[in-house]
Amino acid sequence: LGPNQQDIWQLNRTAPQLTVYHLPVRISLPRGTTADVMRAVLRDLTERHDALRTVMPEIDGAPVAKVLDAEAAPVDLRIVEEALDEAAVRTFVDEPFELTTQLGWRCLLSVAGDVVELVLVAHHAMVDGWSIGILIREAQQALAARIAGDAPHWSTPVSTTTPPRPTFVPPSRCRSTPRAPERSSS
Repeated sequence: LGPNQQDIWQLNRTAPQLTVYHLPVRISLPRGTTADVMRAVLRDLTERHDALRTVMPEIDGAPVAKVLDAEAAPVDLRIVEEALDEAAVRTFVDEPFELTTQLGWRCLLSVAGDVVELVLVAHHAMVDGWSIGILIREAQQALAARIAGDAPHWSTPVSTTTPPRPTFVPPSRCRSTPRAPERSSS
C-alpha cells in the first residue's frame, strides 16, 4: 500500500464513522435491469479490477493489501423494491466500511416499477476520483452486454499505469529552510 492508502486506512480504523472518504455515485439504469443482470455486471468488474477484490487486514500493526480470488470475492449488492429517497441513499452511503475484512465498495439496486437506480459507494482507499469514472464507464459497458445476453468484451486492457498524483507531505514531516536575515537599509 502507498503512504496515502495507509493514512486513509488508519483514519478508517480510528474513525470509521467518517464518510469523507466515501465516494458515492447514483446512476439511473435502463428499464428491465434485473438483480441477476446487475450481479453479473458487478462480478465482471470484480474480476477485471484487483482493487475491487482487495481487503486490507492488519499485520504487525500495519495494513497489507490482500487481493482475493475473483471467485471468492463477495459482491455486496443490496436490493430494494421501492424508490430511493434521499434518507435511504444517505443511510447507505454513510454506512462505515470495515476495510480489514470487507471489500471497499458496495451497491444498492432500487427497482421501483419502471425506475431502476443503482447507488455505488466506494471507499477512497480502493477507488479514487480518476478511477471512479473508469469504473462507471465499464459498468455501463458490461450492463449493455449483459442485457443483450453477452459477457462484456473489454476494448482496452486494464491499465497498469496510474495517473500522476500529488504528493501530500504532512506539516509535521516538513523541514523549513532558514532564511538569511534581512539587512536593514539604515
